[in-house]
Amino acid sequence: MLERAAEHDVLRAAFTPEGSLTYDVAVRPAFTFRFLDSGEAEEDILEAAERAEASARAWLEQRGYGYKNLRSTAEDLSQAPLGKRQRREAARKGS
Repeated sequence: MLERAAEHDVLRAAFTPEGSLTYDVAVRPAFTFRFLDSGEAEEDILEAAERAEASARAWLEQRGYGYKNLRSTAEDLSQAPLGKRQRREAARKGS
C-alpha cells in the first residue's frame, strides 16, 4: 500500500459508485472507502451502507489486504451543507 499511497491520498477523496479508497498510513493505520449510492426513501440509506461495506470487503479481499473492525456510516448528501465551491457553482447555474 505504501507504494501506491499517492494514488490514494486523502486530497483525492471522492464519492463514486465504484468506491474511492483513501489513506495516510504515516498519520494513522486506517483507511476510508467512499461510495456514492442513491435511493428514494430513508430506508435506502441502510441498504446503501450495506452495499458499500460489501463492496469494500470484496475490494480488499480480491487484493489480499487484511482488515479488521470494518464499520460503515452513511449520509444523505442531499442534506449536507454545500461547500464554498459548490455554492458558487449552484449560484452560477441558477443565473
